[in-house]
Formats: sequence, C-alpha cells, structure tokens
Amino acid sequence: MSNAPTIERPKTQDERDLVLYESRLQRPVRMKTPEFERNGRIRHVIFSGQFTVPFLEELAGIADMIRILSKSRAGQDFLINLLPHRRAMLYFTQPSTRTLRANSGL
Repeated sequence: MSNAPTIERPKTQDERDLVLYESRLQRPVRMKTPEFERNGRIRHVIFSGQFTVPFLEELAGIADMIRILSKSRAGQDFLINLLPHRRAMLYFTQPSTRTLRANSGL
C-alpha cells in the first residue's frame, strides 16, 4: 500500500451548485410546496403531498361537472372554448402497463 497522498479531483460545477441547494432538497415536502404556488394557487404539481383532502374533493366535483358537460355537443363546445390558451402536461415516471400490453399485442 502506498503512503502517497491522494489527490482530490476538483468538484464539478454541478457538485458545487448542489452544495448550495442540498439543504433545500432535504426538507420535508410540506416545506417545499409553497414554492410551487403563486398567490395561494398551485402552479406546479411535483409532489402528491401538495394536495389536501378538501382540495381533492373539490377537484373530484369539478371532474364530475366536466364529465356531465362533455356528454352534450354544447357542453363540449363550452369546454373547448373555456381555456383555449392553456395547455396541460401529463408526465408519468413509470410506463403504463396497459399501453405496454396494447403495443406488444398481449
């Protein structure tokens, strides 16, 4: 075994940046959620912990209304024109097993 001193490689910019944010990343979800809100409204959904039970119940009620509206042509037109300038993105970290089965012919 050699007694030569080990030379530590310089830290990358990413490693130096991480040091600045590591304590923020380690915080509990409840402490992070205000950063994803603006004026008391959710702006970005990152954690399931951002949702409260009353908020989820409100969303379920809205989803029911949308489902009812979408059954008629007039309701569909209303929904299409409600927020034409807005878009939503769905992001899943795990592939759908239903899609996988459908595409593989199982």
